[in-house]
Amino acid sequence: MYKTKLQEVCHKRQWGLPKYSAMKDGPDHTPCFKASVYVNGISFHSSASCKSSKEAHNDAAKMAFLHFTSPPPPSSFMIPGTLADGPETNETSQELDSHSSVSDPKNYTPLKYKSHLQNYARWKNCDLPMYSNTREGPSHAPCFKATVTVDGHTIESPEFFNTLKAAEHAAAKAALMSLSTNGFLEASLFN
Repeated sequence: MYKTKLQEVCHKRQWGLPKYSAMKDGPDHTPCFKASVYVNGISFHSSASCKSSKEAHNDAAKMAFLHFTSPPPPSSFMIPGTLADGPETNETSQELDSHSSVSDPKNYTPLKYKSHLQNYARWKNCDLPMYSNTREGPSHAPCFKATVTVDGHTIESPEFFNTLKAAEHAAAKAALMSLSTNGFLEASLFN
């Protein structure tokens, strides 16, 4: 469980213990829980509504654990289409090796957009991206559309997808492009 892992990080770094809070929403027969954890001066929130407070606490702890244990984002990285004559490499060690080209489809797949958006949120020191989704269609062939909220902006995937994962990645890509188009991303990362 991430609560234990987070507590180990706090102990290792000689911080105070994490402080948790939870909020219950919905009717008593189908409650939903959201939780927050306060660690070393920073609050982290569960990314989705959970069926129990224990699950919500664990989700919030996961956000905090990943924040404190993931490598910091590079000082700048290229998002396809943001700067025409800028560098086209991504040096995020967990994503690509240092010589991979962002524009090379073998090395830069759409599945990396969520990771880039998460790195952006960490770099901006804002809450991690939060995803929600809409499901349509019959149970044997559902279609998904995702929405992501990051740095005060909410962006929706442009269409429906066969999998929730694909919809979330499309929403992350749209968010990165929107932040770049609106100048928020370029101003933050390239100046």
